[in-house]
Amino acid sequence: MNKNEHLVYNNGITLIEILMAVIILGAVMSIATPMIIQTFNIVEDSSVRITKNRMADIMLEDISKYFRSAVSYDKNTINGLDIYEFEAFSPQDGNRKNYKIIETSDSKLEFRENGNLIRKIDNVDDFNINEDNPPLYIFKLRVIIQSEEIIKQFNLDARNIPVENE
Repeated sequence: MNKNEHLVYNNGITLIEILMAVIILGAVMSIATPMIIQTFNIVEDSSVRITKNRMADIMLEDISKYFRSAVSYDKNTINGLDIYEFEAFSPQDGNRKNYKIIETSDSKLEFRENGNLIRKIDNVDDFNINEDNPPLYIFKLRVIIQSEEIIKQFNLDARNIPVENE
């Protein structure tokens, strides 16, 4: 057997080839792994932001649905917390009920009917009902999510609330 015949019948992979393949694969994976993880983090953050955005929409929709038939409205501040109270006709049964929108001390906004919780939203930085031009009321809700703010505004014409003459 001569030297050329030995090279022809050599079909195996050497240890050096295997080591080089493992090193190249390790280098590619060390570059690709952070990109894959970051992609999943972006999707999760977007999902949270979309959910909070929709919750803010639903909160304003609920408040406006009840406030539309309001016959009285009053704003009080107790211990630095704003409480918006109004009496309105319930859309479900048509009876007059008392409603409260309460900004809590732990950055939550609660909407209550006769003391019972209807809806609650977290991470509320500010809620305001601008009553400068009744019967047009402007609801403004600002929610902070991971240092990004979502601002929602809703204009509502509440004609049943008596306007005080100055």
